Amino acid sequence: MPLPFILGAAAAAAAAFGVKKGYDAHSDNKKADELLERAERYYERAKDELEDARSEATATLERWAPRSLRSGTGSWAGSSPSLSNCTGLKSAHPACRT
Repeated sequence: MPLPFILGAAAAAAAAFGVKKGYDAHSDNKKADELLERAERYYERAKDELEDARSEATATLERWAPRSLRSGTGSWAGSSPSLSNCTGLKSAHPACRT
């Protein structure tokens, strides 16, 4: 009777298929780990660059903003209109809506 041989061959094929799927899963998991590590390095590098840029911008602002405000030529000087200047700005500026 060839039935035991057929069942044995089917079992061997199922086992080989399971081993291949396990190997594929291990390979995919390894690739995912490598991608995760690369993404984490990219994130850390971008975060460090952002922190450096933020520190540089803060230092520049601290260095130049007081001078600009004292001289009256900065972008903050006169940014809010006085009520006497609100004749033509009633709908344009919230400070003029009284």
